[in-house]
Amino acid sequence: MINIYGAVLLVLLMIPNIIYLQKTKGNSNESEHKKITSVEITEQIGRYGCIIFLLVNTGLFEYGFASYAAVLIWAVIAALLMAAYYLFWVLLFKKYNEKLCMILLAVIPSVIFIFSGIMMRRMIVVVFGVIFAAAHIYITYNSGKKSRVI
Repeated sequence: MINIYGAVLLVLLMIPNIIYLQKTKGNSNESEHKKITSVEITEQIGRYGCIIFLLVNTGLFEYGFASYAAVLIWAVIAALLMAAYYLFWVLLFKKYNEKLCMILLAVIPSVIFIFSGIMMRRMIVVVFGVIFAAAHIYITYNSGKKSRVI
């Protein structure tokens, strides 16, 4: 069964990433045969763990929102974080302080994943969120002008 809250969150996170990939298609100078590092593998494990366990109700270490108030708190804070996420995408497209925007575009989805895992009481999402956050922020910080999407 699909978790509608997680599905909406993931779709909203992916929209600017898809737009960015379309705008920068063919602009990459990286080699097709680039060696993948263990940090990049760790990032992908965290990313896909968050996506799968936010999207699909598995029954593994998930208990749902504690109350209706928890749903409202999650919705308000998630909406504010998403608004900030979109704002920094706009600023990145406008080439405003690209390094800062890139770091915040790594931090905000990490916070969204971890916060959502806590509020939805899906501890497995929290674990994968921490893994994703550590690797994604590290890669983004060390990537120079190369962009990393969520």
